[in-house]
Amino acid sequence: MYNSKGQGVKLYSPNHLPLEGAMVIFSTIDNQKAVFHYSDNLGEVESPKIGFPLVRKIVSTGFEYHIDTLTAPKAELQVIYLAPLQKNLDEVTVTGSLSQQYQSNSVYSIQVINREEIDRKAANNLKELLSSELNVKIANDALLGSSLSIQGNGGENIKFLIDGVPVVGRQNGNIDLNSLNLSNVDRVEIVKGPMSVLYGTDALAGVINLISKSNTKQNLSLGVNSYYETNGQYNADAFLGWGFRKSSLMISGGRNYFDGWNEDETTRNQLWKPKEQFFGNIKFNRIINNWKWNIQSDFNKDKITDKGIPIVTPYSAKAFDYYFTTLRSNSQFSINKSFSESTAIQMTGAYSFYQHIRNSYVKNMVDLTEHLINGHFDNDTTTFNAFFARINYTNDKIFDKISLLSGVDYNFESAKGSRIDNNNHDVIDYAMFASIEYKPISILSIRPALRAIYNTNYDAPLIPSVNVLYRPFKFYEFRLSCSKGFRAPSLKEQFLDFEDSNHNVHGNPNLKAENSMHYLASFSYKKVWNKVVFMAEPSVFYSQIENRISLVEADATTKLYQYTNIENFNSKGTELMLKCNLSSFHLAAGTSYTGVHESYGSTTKQTDIAWFPEYNASVDYTFNRFKTTFFAQWKGIGKKPVYRINIDESVSRFENDSYQLLDVNVRQQFYKNHCSVTLGIKNILNVKQVNAYESSGVHSDGSNESSIGTGTTCFVKIGITL
Repeated sequence: MYNSKGQGVKLYSPNHLPLEGAMVIFSTIDNQKAVFHYSDNLGEVESPKIGFPLVRKIVSTGFEYHIDTLTAPKAELQVIYLAPLQKNLDEVTVTGSLSQQYQSNSVYSIQVINREEIDRKAANNLKELLSSELNVKIANDALLGSSLSIQGNGGENIKFLIDGVPVVGRQNGNIDLNSLNLSNVDRVEIVKGPMSVLYGTDALAGVINLISKSNTKQNLSLGVNSYYETNGQYNADAFLGWGFRKSSLMISGGRNYFDGWNEDETTRNQLWKPKEQFFGNIKFNRIINNWKWNIQSDFNKDKITDKGIPIVTPYSAKAFDYYFTTLRSNSQFSINKSFSESTAIQMTGAYSFYQHIRNSYVKNMVDLTEHLINGHFDNDTTTFNAFFARINYTNDKIFDKISLLSGVDYNFESAKGSRIDNNNHDVIDYAMFASIEYKPISILSIRPALRAIYNTNYDAPLIPSVNVLYRPFKFYEFRLSCSKGFRAPSLKEQFLDFEDSNHNVHGNPNLKAENSMHYLASFSYKKVWNKVVFMAEPSVFYSQIENRISLVEADATTKLYQYTNIENFNSKGTELMLKCNLSSFHLAAGTSYTGVHESYGSTTKQTDIAWFPEYNASVDYTFNRFKTTFFAQWKGIGKKPVYRINIDESVSRFENDSYQLLDVNVRQQFYKNHCSVTLGIKNILNVKQVNAYESSGVHSDGSNESSIGTGTTCFVKIGITL
């Protein structure tokens, strides 16, 4: 494989694992000729067939660039260990760009939660992972699951992606965070603020991109994970991987089960509903003539059981039980090709399926038999189908000091079911976008961008944005962002009627599209003293949304809520993040102060801005000799005024209580890191419910209590990799 005219290379991580998929660029000294290769599952790269001397550049996600000069050919295979990025508090990102780049080089302010941090937190799903993040608010609903807001802006305005493909299936306008499992996720990238230019509708408040794990780096690998928590959670998953030269295959799957929880253990109807989830994923990669092919498919099935309160008479005992089954699948393929060090193309296609099934039963509490109830809203199925296609092209040297990212995308979504006003509806979104990055000097990057949209249901304006990155000194970074956003109402917001014992929500086909402006300014300071790395990042933000879609109480008697447009909504605030790394010690802390204000019309609006604070902190320390890691995280949420605008244009004011969350755990690794055991305590402060009003969980019972957790619990997580 390696001839005498070149030099082959074998790439390893610091823990002696081969690095698959690393890009190795061999170029002449004058940069007139270059050859690109990707390392195979053994970490090996073929030797180049160009003359010496030449420059070799190695790029791999999560590792520092490696650049050296080869002056003469060598016949032997050279071994190189790449240095991890963790010590510099810098990660490789892909969100907002086509090729991999460092966080510090991106004009966007991107937060990265890598696999190491996911494991430290022992997070099973996206809700658990984000619950302690700064200015990210989690709301819980017994049947609709968990949703979130970023910088005061709701989850219906947050774009969720898996490997760049939009996630389909929103309940009450939100993606259920509990359904987004992390067993096959390598890292999560978060961009706060509108990304409508690059990612289209639903990206007003930001983008959360789940990047799946790379395929196996060895010929054959096997892993098993199990999790138990004292509130009744039993999880298990496994994966099997096989690598063979330029191809690799990974198959994974598992089951998560939650037994349900209620503080009063004598009642049959539980506040936190029992839930069973099955999930699976298959992923195949192959490199053909330096074209990277990726084909993958994943499947989720969630079943929630809502047990009714028994009705007992002298002659019978029965209860009304409801079963909510959600099926979600996504199949996608992508093709990547680097034609030179500066030009590349990526093509992606995906089909997504989402189905929500409701069945209602009468259960005999004596012999435990049950029979289906026949009724229009007692049993129904709602189905969503989506097709997504995207082509990206990048050229880092289209002109001197100018680079280009451009592309086209296509989104088709259809909905049908008895709750979709007994009809079928669909929407198609075509778009072209371009982003030019201009570097007049090495320390300044200016990136204007523009998106042109054609939506079959709504007139869409041109969407512009401008981002600036200025680095006057080595450890100083300034970022400025000005971006317009656009969001067309979803099919659910227009046509879905959701009625059960806890909800009475109706769609509105007359909704207007949302338009927004967002401004962000941030400063990053990084200082390195010997082995200590310190970073401080203060930022300020302001966003304004016209015709924001919100739930408004339409009928106080029936507790009917309907989607309607709020004339003007704005959020503003400031954040401060501090991080410190010292070898095996990591400390992070932050605070934010956010205010939101909305008006329904010229005479109906909040009396003042609803300001609320948040705080968080995390610390971990690893005893390298014993491979033991201690981890703790804390989050405090201050009192928050909440204003609810009713359909009669009156304004109701609430004040959400403050509360704090604290988790700790210890992780022990054995047998050369092939086995790990994590023991921990969650919700040490025993927070269960607080006095709060959450618009994302509209209950017909008029309750103003928000469920936060199931009290203090203990857990154990065991992972084995062979």
